[in-house]
Amino acid sequence: MGDDHDMAVATIHQCPRCELRFAYLTELQDHLRRDHLPAPDDDVPAPSPAVTGVITVPIDPAGDSTLAVPIAAALARQAGMGVEIVAVPRASLSWDACLADPIREAVAGGAPRAHGHLLVAYRPAGAIVDRVEHNDSALVCMATRSRTAVGEMVLGSVSAAVVRASPVPVLLVGPAVRQVGERVRRLVACLDGSELAERALPFATDLAQRLTAELVLVRVVPEGVLAPGDIPEVTYLRDLAERLPGPPPLFDVVQDRQPPRAITGYVGDRGDSLVVVATHGRGGLRKAVMGSVARGITHQAGCPVLVVPPRAAQRVTPGSGGAVSPLTWDRGRDLPHHEPDV
Repeated sequence: MGDDHDMAVATIHQCPRCELRFAYLTELQDHLRRDHLPAPDDDVPAPSPAVTGVITVPIDPAGDSTLAVPIAAALARQAGMGVEIVAVPRASLSWDACLADPIREAVAGGAPRAHGHLLVAYRPAGAIVDRVEHNDSALVCMATRSRTAVGEMVLGSVSAAVVRASPVPVLLVGPAVRQVGERVRRLVACLDGSELAERALPFATDLAQRLTAELVLVRVVPEGVLAPGDIPEVTYLRDLAERLPGPPPLFDVVQDRQPPRAITGYVGDRGDSLVVVATHGRGGLRKAVMGSVARGITHQAGCPVLVVPPRAAQRVTPGSGGAVSPLTWDRGRDLPHHEPDV
């Protein structure tokens, strides 16, 4: 879509240990292996990696197996986090029957630490949110169900209720996700020019740095909107990129009448990406919990989608060490809102 150099700021990858900067992620990875790998010593046991924060993974003990567990384990391995499997048991299922196999699967997937917790509650979603409130959870990772009726939500009732009430971001593993990537190399943050969409940026920025992954800001506009020159959409993304902390992200503008289709095509089937969106989290009907764009992306994308509910904006982000403050800057320019319903 034109010259890529007009649409992107060169990504700078900074070493978390010595603050050297590199133009390419592969250069940073080579530097970490070469210059910061501790010398082997057979007489001294290797220290366990620091584990900070927990990824909470709700499962249905009586349901089908889900990719949420191995995806959470892979993310935990990369980010240095623990995994907690939570379940509301049915009938007389024991702890072992509910949690033993998922915990083993998380450990096999590389999670530095994994444990389980049974929830006793009439309403599973409320129990999950309450557990997240009272443990060290930084993320919830859960599978979703697909529904075919027009206008229906792409989430099951439990996942929809968790998204609505969660105080932390929720990583949704949609029906189109078929594989578990080895590692996350790219986070794609979806923007539409609204403050709502921008609420997701502190989480996207923080998680990208913790994963040593590149961050890409993407805006979808209708076909025919782009014109030669410094268009408002590009200026908006460039200004936004310059104001974010850490290495400057890439940014891109994509033309399509259907934002979910555009984002799904943009992330492709690489298997190493996460999509990040914000949601308004309105009450009432389940289908109002997420905007149409977020629902469509969750349904179509072959990678997990990190949904940031409004309550999450007041929570500590993974690895940030502090509370999230809304990003503020001059919003006085006249920027068209092509698709505000993220």
